Amino acid sequence: AEAEADGGAGGGKARLALILMQQERDLAGAAAAVGAVEARIEELRADLVKARAAAAALATRHRSVAAARRAVADAKDRLRAFLRRNAAAATTLHARHAELVTHCQDGVAGRGG
Repeated sequence: AEAEADGGAGGGKARLALILMQQERDLAGAAAAVGAVEARIEELRADLVKARAAAAALATRHRSVAAARRAVADAKDRLRAFLRRNAAAATTLHARHAELVTHCQDGVAGRGG
């Protein structure tokens, strides 16, 4: 009975040791999986930092483009205003030139005033 009890206890210990070894392997596998996930998280964090930097650069470029578009629109407005003023001055100058031509022709013809 004593030998049977020892054998039974020894078998139980061996079985317990097998279970513990399996659990250690499972735990090591889980730790490796956690390590892989942590590494992937770090990769994704690095990608996020790059994406944020790219977004900031793009936003800066967008602001620069918007500013350039506003500057072009302002320049167009100033040019249109200049052309309107210039057109009015050209009309006045053309009318004055016509008056002078008429006056000179009248003077040459002896009708002068």
